[in-house]
Parts: sequence; C-alpha cells; structure tokens
Amino acid sequence: MSTVEALVAKLCPEGVEFKALGEIATYTRGISYKKNDEQVDGSISVLRSNNITLERNQLNFDNVKKLNSSVHVRSDQWLQNSDILISAASGSKAHVGKVAYIDKQNGYSFGAFMAVVRVEKNQQSSMISKFLFHLLSSRSFEDHLKRSLKSTTINNLNAGIMKKFRIPVPPLDVQCAIVEILDRYSELVYKLEIELNAQIIARRKQYEYCRNELLNFSSESSKIRDSLGIVLNEKVEFKALGEIAIRNKGTKITATKMKELHTEGGAVRIFAGGKTTADVDESVLPERDITRSPGIIVKSRGYVGFEYYDRPFSHKNEFWSYSVNSETINLKFIYYFLDTLTEGVVSKLG
Repeated sequence: MSTVEALVAKLCPEGVEFKALGEIATYTRGISYKKNDEQVDGSISVLRSNNITLERNQLNFDNVKKLNSSVHVRSDQWLQNSDILISAASGSKAHVGKVAYIDKQNGYSFGAFMAVVRVEKNQQSSMISKFLFHLLSSRSFEDHLKRSLKSTTINNLNAGIMKKFRIPVPPLDVQCAIVEILDRYSELVYKLEIELNAQIIARRKQYEYCRNELLNFSSESSKIRDSLGIVLNEKVEFKALGEIAIRNKGTKITATKMKELHTEGGAVRIFAGGKTTADVDESVLPERDITRSPGIIVKSRGYVGFEYYDRPFSHKNEFWSYSVNSETINLKFIYYFLDTLTEGVVSKLG
C-alpha cells in the first residue's frame, strides 16, 4: 500500500468530501489598461497569458508589459505568495485555463484576460494552495472547461464557471503527500525534457547536415557521399521542376467545411495551412480534385514548406502539389531536395 493510500485509509475511510471551488477560494480578474498606458520604463509590471507556458504550467518573464504609474491597481490585483495565476480569456480554448503557481512575491500584477485563484484565509486550514494548483492542472479541470466554455470566439473563464468546479478536500496530510509526489515527478519530467530536447536538437542538426551534403550536387565531391561509397560517374543534370513533375490543383473548401466533413478513417486526406488536415470520404469531393498517386504538397501561405503523401489526397485550392508519372524519377528524392530550399526560393515556385 502506498503512503497516500495508507493516509486515505487512515484519515478518511468514509471517502473524501467534495466542495465547490467558490466555497474555498476567491477568483479575481486582473487590471484593465489602454495601449497608451504602456511604456518601456513603466513602474507596473503586468503578466499576461503568454507568460504562462502551455506545456508545463510554468511562469516565464519574456515580453512582460510595463505600465505607467497612473494605472490603478487594487491591492488584490498584485500577485501574492501561493497565488494561482490563470489565463481567463482567449480566442483559443487551448490557452484558457493555463495555470502557474506563485511561490514568491515578485511585485507583478496581471492583466484583464488573467485571474488569480486565492485560497481564503479562513479556508487555509483545510486546503493547501499547491494542492489546488495541481487540481487546476489536472484532466478533471480541463474537462470542466470543455463542458463550460461554449463560445466559438473569445472564451471567457468567468467567476461563475470557476466557482462551480467541484474539488476533493482530503485531510491536509493527504494533500501534502500528494503535492510532494507530484512536485517530485514534475521536476523529474522537467529534467528529462531538457535532456531529450538537447538530443533532438543535436540529431536535427546532424540530419540537416547529412541531407544538405547528400543533396548538394554543385560540387563533384561530398564527404558524406564519399563515406557512403556513393560515386557520381558523370555530371548531374539540373532540370526545372515543371519539366519532370505534374502540377495538381486542389479543391475549393474552407477550414470550417473541412472540420465538418472530417471522419476517422476517411479515405482522402485534405491538406490546409500549417499542420491542418481532414480525412474525408471520397464521395464528398469531385473525382477531379482527388490525386491518387504520391504527391508533394506545396504549402504556400503562412507556414511555407512541403509535405510528401503517398495515399489519395487533395488540398485547399490556394495550394498546389506535384506528382510524377515516370519510373526514372523518384518523387521522394525530389521532396527531400525541395526540403533543403530556403523560404525565399519556395515562395517563387509554381
């Protein structure tokens, strides 16, 4: 039996009491200010949603806004020790509900799209603020937000939504044990993430170097090709992409329509900007808009780049794609070569 299980069995054998968040904590929105209140050497430092990381619920102090001293800040709108700072409004549901724990007083306030959850003094004997922070970082709070936020534009996490969230209130010893375990795991995960990210960066640089060397035919020799025994017996011919590939058109469709038509296991993938895709049934698209041979999709707006796909596909009509019908040309080779191009060259293709 674990320490937590033993404590629960000993201290709350009849089960754990649940309370609404509004019974235990206050919910305070941040300060409102105008654009002309901002100044480089302002005396009021204001944290906003971008100052909470999406991945780890940690504070960062990049691009902190400074306001002039004439902006009114109530006493409860200054961050205090053990506060839980939360992103309270955003056009993206993914960013609403981000939280960060304030472990030391640092002289910061917070903006109108932010809020603070603060355990009331008369409730501190029954609730540890750090335990509440972990609850607000959990899946149960995420599910509560999904049920409560109905807007498709600005998602506003108001006091009514927050106060209704029901939380378990186990004895303090149980809360302390849980906090200790979760803090320890969080620190371990953070260290592993740093190590893994360093490995990923190193491997990406190694891959890019090898790729660029292997695909550089402007000189006769290459250290990578030589080490692999790849010998060029004759000069490599260069051709325009339009000479060897067929340019495919896309289909007229909006992002909203893609979302409506998406179905798990759909036979045709539609590509839009960035990493946005939708899998749809063949019947929803005109046959002429479906490419059934492997292709290279050219992302020409926003994120500019290429994507290789070897099953039936289409794409928004502002993009285009290339395929080949010659057995002497390897389309995947063309894809890797195009991937070495700079953004300036990519924007001129087509």
